[in-house]
Amino acid sequence: MFKLLKNIFKTKEPTAVEEINQDQLDRWLENKIADLEFKRYINSYLKNISEIRSELKEKIKQLKEQQISETDQKQVQERIKNIVIGHKNNYARETEQFIEAINPLKKTEFKTIEDYQEAISFNENLDKELDHLAKRTAKSYQAAQHLFFETVESIFKQLGELNKLVKSFSDQSKRYNIDQLKNLEESILKLDHDLERKEILTEEIRKKKENISKKEKEKHDEEEKLSTLIESKDYLEYQKLNEENSRLEKQYKELEYKIFSFFSKINKALKKYERISLDNKLIKKYLDNNIEAFWSDTELKILSVLKRLKNSLIKDSLQFEDKIKKKFIEMIEQAEQGYLQELSVEGKKLKEKKESLSKKIEKNKTASELERIRAKIDNLKTEIEKIRSDSLLSEEKLRKINLEKSKEDLNKMIKEVLDIEIKIN
Repeated sequence: MFKLLKNIFKTKEPTAVEEINQDQLDRWLENKIADLEFKRYINSYLKNISEIRSELKEKIKQLKEQQISETDQKQVQERIKNIVIGHKNNYARETEQFIEAINPLKKTEFKTIEDYQEAISFNENLDKELDHLAKRTAKSYQAAQHLFFETVESIFKQLGELNKLVKSFSDQSKRYNIDQLKNLEESILKLDHDLERKEILTEEIRKKKENISKKEKEKHDEEEKLSTLIESKDYLEYQKLNEENSRLEKQYKELEYKIFSFFSKINKALKKYERISLDNKLIKKYLDNNIEAFWSDTELKILSVLKRLKNSLIKDSLQFEDKIKKKFIEMIEQAEQGYLQELSVEGKKLKEKKESLSKKIEKNKTASELERIRAKIDNLKTEIEKIRSDSLLSEEKLRKINLEKSKEDLNKMIKEVLDIEIKIN
């Protein structure tokens, strides 16, 4: 009694856990698949099919040659006999065509997923063909039994045995989880791919960080150069030259404003005088752009025009009000007294000073060096930001790769499919 109770409550021996390196998983799975008992079942299955096929061929031959018994010849009407013979021949023909169409697999070794899938496809196709045969021969089978019962029934039973083999094969393939082996293989490939991807991303991130450090050092060196340059005597000289240039620019603009202001005040008089003057081309230039016209009028031919304009105003040829006319004449007299000559001379002096200063600025290499260093610093900043952004994207991709979770899922799948406990290192 004690022994009986002990056997009833005996605990199952724990299965040993296989430790496998990740890089050996695919080879491990190949070996497990090649060693499945299912491969031996396939060979037995194919052998049985070949035997049934041979037996069916013999029985079909018998049916085709079989004649109606003497008793039935006497008792059965001729019309009935012809109908039954027709169904017998049809049943034999359809079954024979079915048998001839069966092409058992030639291979004898089954050790890969592809081999197993080939056998499964063969069985599925055979199952379909059996169903089609049953539908095509149902009527002939029943009719032929009337006069050829034993032979027809023996063929039918053999087909039944074949059908059992097909159904049994389907059950066995499910028992060995053959349809899930492909998923298991793909999961291992995915784990390998994830590991490879992780290594690639890790190396990419390392190189990008290394590159950022290198670029940061370059930027720091250029900033040091910039600081040194800004503190140099050349830079101080460059600043003074720029300040002097700004002062001259301001004086030149003030001078041009005086020119603009002068001619703007006599603009109306010049417009009227243009219509009657022989110097209308020169006047038009001043009306269009008085500053540009003044600088191009190096001989100040405009003074002669203004003198004739003054005479026309005095003669009242242009018909302005006395108050306005007086203002125009005062402006022209100011020009005649040397105002425009003063502006012209001052302009020439400023231009000469500006040209001289420009040559000094060109000789001073500080400006170009400043521009080069600042441009390089800006480029380095842009490159660093780009590399940093790319590195963040790679880090995000790396975070999404969870090898431990993938290993855990794979362990569960292997347990479900192969009933084996493993530990992936």
